[in-house]
Amino acid sequence: MMADVKEVVVGVTGASGALYATRLLRALLAGGHRVHLILSKYGRFLLREELGFMAEGREETVGEFLQRLYGEEASGGELEEYGINDLTCAIASGSVLTDGMAVIPCSAKTFSGIACGSSSNLIERAADVALKERRKLVLVPHKAPSTMRGHGGGSVRGRRQPGRPAALAAAPDRRTE
Repeated sequence: MMADVKEVVVGVTGASGALYATRLLRALLAGGHRVHLILSKYGRFLLREELGFMAEGREETVGEFLQRLYGEEASGGELEEYGINDLTCAIASGSVLTDGMAVIPCSAKTFSGIACGSSSNLIERAADVALKERRKLVLVPHKAPSTMRGHGGGSVRGRRQPGRPAALAAAPDRRTE
């Protein structure tokens, strides 16, 4: 592997926008990076409903799904998936060095949990670790940032780390294309 390989944690939640998540995963893997993937229950549902993950009774891993969508572009790096409730895994600890984390798409519930530091699941805990260790954290909510104020958006910016969430444009629905 290349010397500039990054270790990136990616969380996928149930806000609409699965296409954005898979495109980020494709780009990271194509760049030869190591991805630590966490799918929430509804993130997994979203991949199935919006993009056909495990469709028609298909048994496939997320890696196989990405290769089915994007071919060899999605096979240059490493992909490791973690259970949403596995708070004892390595990435739940600040002692494991990663280069940053993205939650894409980020539901309002997850956004709020991260802002409040609740760490009730692995996505929230890994984000809390990123903030605590001053690593890069990118939250990509489906809703416009102004609607996130009531979900703790000011708390993430003001209390922990500078930055502003960026809203997704409406995700194309591949089922209707």
